[in-house]
Amino acid sequence: MVKKTLDEQIDEEIKREELNATKEKHRIRYVASFPNLVDLVENENGDLEFLVFDSTSKKSTTTPTIEIDGKGYQPPPRSSLPKNLTFPRKEQVNHWIHEKNTTGYLEDHSISNHPHVGDDSDDIDDIDKVTIYKTSMWDVALYGDIIDYYKERAELPEEGLYDVCTLWAFHTYAMERANFSPIVYFLGLPEKGKSRMLKAMTYIARRGIRKISLTDAQILRDCTHLDATLAMDMMNLWKKIDLAGSEDVFLNRPERGIDVSRVNRPDKGAFQDTDYYIVFGPTIFATNELIDEILETRSIPIIMKKAKKEYNNEVTAQGGLEIKEKLTAWRACTMGDTWPEFGRIAQSRLGDLTKPLYQLVQMVNPARIEDVKKTIARIAERRIKEKADNFSGQILQSLVRSRELVEHGYLKSQKVADEFNKDKTDREKISSRKILNRLKTMGFESTTAHGGNMAVIWNQELIDALIDEFGLETLINNDILSPIPKTSTSPPNVTQRELYYADLADKEEKD
Repeated sequence: MVKKTLDEQIDEEIKREELNATKEKHRIRYVASFPNLVDLVENENGDLEFLVFDSTSKKSTTTPTIEIDGKGYQPPPRSSLPKNLTFPRKEQVNHWIHEKNTTGYLEDHSISNHPHVGDDSDDIDDIDKVTIYKTSMWDVALYGDIIDYYKERAELPEEGLYDVCTLWAFHTYAMERANFSPIVYFLGLPEKGKSRMLKAMTYIARRGIRKISLTDAQILRDCTHLDATLAMDMMNLWKKIDLAGSEDVFLNRPERGIDVSRVNRPDKGAFQDTDYYIVFGPTIFATNELIDEILETRSIPIIMKKAKKEYNNEVTAQGGLEIKEKLTAWRACTMGDTWPEFGRIAQSRLGDLTKPLYQLVQMVNPARIEDVKKTIARIAERRIKEKADNFSGQILQSLVRSRELVEHGYLKSQKVADEFNKDKTDREKISSRKILNRLKTMGFESTTAHGGNMAVIWNQELIDALIDEFGLETLINNDILSPIPKTSTSPPNVTQRELYYADLADKEEKD
C-alpha cells in the first residue's frame, strides 16, 4: 500500500469538504413561515410557491425557492400538509392585487389616537395626535363580500357579530401587527349552526385548519411550523384539550410572547432536553359545553340560537376560496403600510383582545366604527352580568350580605358559607374551606378568628373594587341585595346561557 503524501491528504480533505458543502447546499429543506412571506400560493400545476413581499419595491412576487441565511428552502410538499388546508391560487391572487392597486380611495378620514371610552390604559401619550389613513374602496367592498359570505352560510344571534367575525378574518392576515388574538367561541346545542359558522370562518382564514380530534404534538406543529389558524370543532372540547395535555397551548395562544415548553429528550440532561414553542395565533372553537373559565376570558363567546331559516347549501373550502384569495391580496398590498395606534375600545382583557379588530375597522371600513363599538360594548356588558352570576360573583354577594356579622375587622368564612348555601340542596352546598379559598384568590387575606375558626379580613377598599369589577353596584352604600338565584354552583349549562342571551337580545330589540 502506497502511503499518501501530506499534500494528497490535504487535497482529499478539501474535496470531501467541498462535496459535503455541495450536498448541504442542495439538500432539500422546507419552510412555511419567514419574514416578508405573504403566503404559500398554488401555481397552475398544483405545486406551492412562495409569495414574497419586497420591502424595497413594495411589491410582491412569487418564487419556487427562497434563500435564508445562505441556505435554500422550498415550500413543503402537499402530501405533508393537512388535507383540508387550501391555498390561494397564484393567478387569482395576482389578479386581485392588481385590482386593489388600481381601485380608488374613499375621501381621507382622520383616525384619532385619543383614548376611547372604557380605556384603562396609561400608555397613550399623544392624545391629540391624528393620523390620516386612506381607505381603499376595494377594502370596503371586500368587507361587504365577507359579511354576505357569512350570511349565506349561517345565522348569528346579533347583526353586529358579523362585523366582529369579518374583522377577525382580516386579523388572521395581519398577525405580525397584533399582540393579542381573541378566540372566537361558538357555544350551543346541536343543530344551532355553530359548526357551519366555524367552517365558514375557517375556509377564508389564513391557513385555516378544521380539527375534529387533537394530539399535543400535532397542535404544536400546526402552531410553530405552519402558523395555522386552528379551528376546533368537537364535543366536550375542554375535556379533550385536557386529556391531550395541551391546556397551556390554548391558554397562552391568545397573547404574543408566551412560549410553552416540552421535555422531549429527557436523556440529554439540563438545557438540552427541552424545546420551546411559539404558540401565538388565531383560534376558533365550536362546542356543546363551556370551556375553562380562564380561557373564556380570552374569548369572544357567541351563543348560537336556532336559525330563522333553513341553510341547505354545503359549507365547503372551495366556496370560500375566492374570499381567501382576496384576503391574501389585501395582505400583500398592506404589508408595507404604516398603521395607526390608538386607545382600547373596552376595559381590561377585552380591551386587549379587541384592539386589533378595532384597529382594522378604522382602516378597512370606517363607516362601521360606531356599530363595532356598540357590539363590543354589548359583549362587555354581558361579561359583567355573567361574572356577577358565576361562582366568585355569588360568593362576593354572600360576603357582603354577611357584613353585619363582621367582628373585630374579620368575617368568619363559615358565616359566608351559611349565607351562600341558603335554599340550596345538599348537592349544591359548598364548604367553608372552598369559600375561603376562593375569597383568597379574589385578594382577601385570611386569619384565625376567636375559637380557632377561619375568617377573612374585611377589606372595604377591595370589596368596592370587586363590586365595580363584577358589576354589582347594588351593593354600594349598604343597599339590600336581591336574593341569590337558585342556580348550581357549577357554571350554567348551555340551555341556561342560551335563554339568558335570547332574553337579552329580545330586550335589546325592544329597546
